[in-house]
Amino acid sequence: MDTVNQRTDEEALLSDLDRIKRTGNTVPRMAVVISMQRQAWFNRRRENFYVIFHAIREMVQRAEGTVYSQANFDIVFVFRVDNPQQFENIVTELDELLRRHSVATGMPDENIEEACTWFSFETQFNDFYDYAKRALEDQKSQQEQRQRAAQRAAGAAQQGGIGPVFQPFTPAILSTFDELIAKTDVKSLVRNQPIAIALTANQLRPIFREYHFSVNDLRNMIVPRVNMRGQRGLFQILSRSFDQRMLRALSEGFLTKAAGNISINLNVETILSDRFREFDQRIPNFIPKGSIIVEIPRHDVFADFEGYNRALDTLQKSGFRTLLDGLTPDTLTFFRRAELRADLVKMFFYKDHAEDWRMKGLAAMLAEADINRIIMGRCETPMAFELGQAVGIRMFQGWHVDALLRAMTPATPPGR
Repeated sequence: MDTVNQRTDEEALLSDLDRIKRTGNTVPRMAVVISMQRQAWFNRRRENFYVIFHAIREMVQRAEGTVYSQANFDIVFVFRVDNPQQFENIVTELDELLRRHSVATGMPDENIEEACTWFSFETQFNDFYDYAKRALEDQKSQQEQRQRAAQRAAGAAQQGGIGPVFQPFTPAILSTFDELIAKTDVKSLVRNQPIAIALTANQLRPIFREYHFSVNDLRNMIVPRVNMRGQRGLFQILSRSFDQRMLRALSEGFLTKAAGNISINLNVETILSDRFREFDQRIPNFIPKGSIIVEIPRHDVFADFEGYNRALDTLQKSGFRTLLDGLTPDTLTFFRRAELRADLVKMFFYKDHAEDWRMKGLAAMLAEADINRIIMGRCETPMAFELGQAVGIRMFQGWHVDALLRAMTPATPPGR
């Protein structure tokens, strides 16, 4: 297991600038810093940040440039420019990109120019170098603050502090999880939850079930106070362990066609692996491929859009159905209908962002993306259910849906 710390984008940027400084090869280069940290514009949600970062990275590939994400919610784009027209094209394209994703940035059109700071390496290299140094210092300061906070929390736990104190997710804990997943009967670890279509306001019909590992149950079995999602890299490694165990279980007949339509969660890396190719060959012995929906997490899309498209090609050519998992109204603005590609899209409802579902024009945006393939996930309350229905959604998943389905099920007579 590789636990070596990769260098941050702040470190990479300063290293690249040091190399340019040593060679003196500053012309013809420029840079732009897109600042997303102003509270009046941007609500500092990482998902929103990655929407913009990924869109700019797609643009970068056409402009012989490099893009760096900064811990302070800046995006830095360093590029080569050989003539004034090329520079003007980049300015225009960036302006249009930020206008198109204004929901994610929270940035009014009139503030776009103010958010972008341009540097010419020919005359402003030292100024840009100073910016990169400050960004690295800020990143290190933030990291030290998080470490001190974790140490204080650990100290409070040892002293019997009041309230729940969570310890960090570490490679050692990850190894323990891996061992447990490998040794334990999958039936005791896997949970399932229905996705239902709303026929009326209170009448629903299940259309498929999502089978997944219960992270909370696993955590409670091993280390109840560990912050499972505090280390994104380690959690992704754990999710790949879930993938492998799920593929093995299904290949051994854990479920059969009697289960009906099902969905499973898989990472892009897993879908493109030899293990999945083996699964692809064995699974028709138990379940028709057309009955299986593969849910791909949004993080994989933002991290590697090309890999996501290759994974979709692999699944669709093999006869599986596909679902893009975990979008939100603001991240939906990143995708045109042709780019979504998946057969279904699951959009999460977060109660602290309920206003996103009242956003002007959302119903039209969902209709353009095809409302008949959109699911509202994490529909935990009547309010979420009502807001989803108000914008045209008919498919739902969540605790409130579970409660409605239970209410529709006739009670079992005594003695039966």
